[in-house]
Amino acid sequence: PEEEICCSYNEHQLYPAASLIKLAILLDYYSSVEQGFLDPLQKIAIDPDQIVGGTGILQALSPGCQMTLQDLATLMIIVSDNSATNILIDRLTIPKINKTIKSFDLSETILKRKMLDWGAREKGLENMTSAADMANLLAIFLTSERLSEGSKAGIFEILSKQCFQHKLPAQTPVHALWAHKSGQLPDVEHDAGILKVDEKRLIVVVLTAAPETTNEGVRLIGDIGRIAYLATQ
Repeated sequence: PEEEICCSYNEHQLYPAASLIKLAILLDYYSSVEQGFLDPLQKIAIDPDQIVGGTGILQALSPGCQMTLQDLATLMIIVSDNSATNILIDRLTIPKINKTIKSFDLSETILKRKMLDWGAREKGLENMTSAADMANLLAIFLTSERLSEGSKAGIFEILSKQCFQHKLPAQTPVHALWAHKSGQLPDVEHDAGILKVDEKRLIVVVLTAAPETTNEGVRLIGDIGRIAYLATQ
């Protein structure tokens, strides 16, 4: 867009990342595919021992079903599948994911544990991020020369198929396209995405911690989504 809008508040405050960390994993996944380290069409047989609870559909499928790596990356985002995420973490490895995060200058984001590893969380191992890093990561998905046009288009398509629409998109018209990823834990509510209206694009990131109620945090994020949409008009 010809006009750039920038507004921020506490953008460098660190928060538990919740499922927003899956955006960083998606970055390493696509980087690994581009570098030839992964074949996105490789099929993986899902071991029942790899299944965890929370969001996702792998836990409802037949034991031993097969998924391509690309399927797993897609499920990780559009239904926030925790089992798919953990399988990708095992394949990519935590050190490599963090190396990629650092290489893109996302200095306030780190992956320390897998999804639903409450034991690790109790020991202080928490995935962290900031609004600034999430905004920069979304900008990388849009413009980075280190990603091919095909990868950038693929990432945007996955993000635009997000099934959880109750936060940033909740108060905006249907023609407003959100390519985004939400996240939540018992004490946080987040959403981070790219709003596309006609030819205008706007990156919007909202991180909240310890809202009085879950509904309050969700409502706040929806209010900001509506304000962002009005800024494109």
